[in-house]
Amino acid sequence: RLRAVAELGDPATASQLLQELSTTTQSQVFVLTDRNGRILVHLLRGSQKQWTIADSGTIRDALSYRASTDVWPIEGVTYRIVTVPILVETDLVGTLTMGFPITTEDVASLKRTANCDIILAAERRPFASTLEPDEARNLLLTMVGGYPRSFLSIQDTASQTFTLETGNETYLASGFLLTRVPSSDPHAAFYLIIKPLSREVREAMGSMMANFG
Repeated sequence: RLRAVAELGDPATASQLLQELSTTTQSQVFVLTDRNGRILVHLLRGSQKQWTIADSGTIRDALSYRASTDVWPIEGVTYRIVTVPILVETDLVGTLTMGFPITTEDVASLKRTANCDIILAAERRPFASTLEPDEARNLLLTMVGGYPRSFLSIQDTASQTFTLETGNETYLASGFLLTRVPSSDPHAAFYLIIKPLSREVREAMGSMMANFG
């Protein structure tokens, strides 16, 4: 049915089908295009909504018969995006994009794995964080105001560490770009991975003193 709807190119029919799909899948984002990349339907959390697609790179890939992934920030939520071509035999009839939210539970799980605090940021503000909201906002303001953005375009974060200071705390930080758009784009989404240095030292010293005590 999806192939037939994409080939037909009727937005009303496409919307009805995607509404049905949204109730049977966990995807919260649907974008259906025709073979020329014309958007037939935007669906966000089961409702028809118009929003700015930060980067159409995944759709361009699908129009070239390649599936690809990205991360899109939409209305305060970041979504893992996958776009695939829709084919009838070997003929391209459209593309389908689906999106799944990166949740606070996902960020908390990443913290447990990395043993570091995590800020998921986009549009120069925190979307999710393992820190208190004010602390996360202050750290991002410090980074945007005083640190070059070039680290956001580098996927190897191991060699891209820097320090951030807010209040009485100093953090060792590293950034990881999630989106395909350049770091200068306001829709760029990234993880900021941070370790509070003075807090770590205090805890280590407390443990040492307890052992010697």
